[in-house]
Amino acid sequence: MSNANLWAMIIAFFTPLAVAVVIRASWPWLAKFAVAVVTAGIIGVGTSYYGGQFQDVDIGRGVLLAIVATITAYETTWKDTPLLNFLLNNVNGGSGAGGQTMYPRQ
Repeated sequence: MSNANLWAMIIAFFTPLAVAVVIRASWPWLAKFAVAVVTAGIIGVGTSYYGGQFQDVDIGRGVLLAIVATITAYETTWKDTPLLNFLLNNVNGGSGAGGQTMYPRQ
């Protein structure tokens, strides 16, 4: 595993916190999910570029790794934590998920 991939995983671990600041409660769950996936994709491309591995295979690997790391970090670490709930409910004009998780199952 390259340094760019490790940086993608480290940054992706904290991505759910950044996404919680951006999303709105009125958005459908698919829009919230899309914001998280696009953000993780940007992380993957950015870390591949700055890591000097800006080739087709490496970009794809970095994007996929960042997306999987973001979803895994949310599901295993950040979901239903006081910090994430605070960001969802109090940041961005109090327009967070109102005590819900970011991606409620329907």
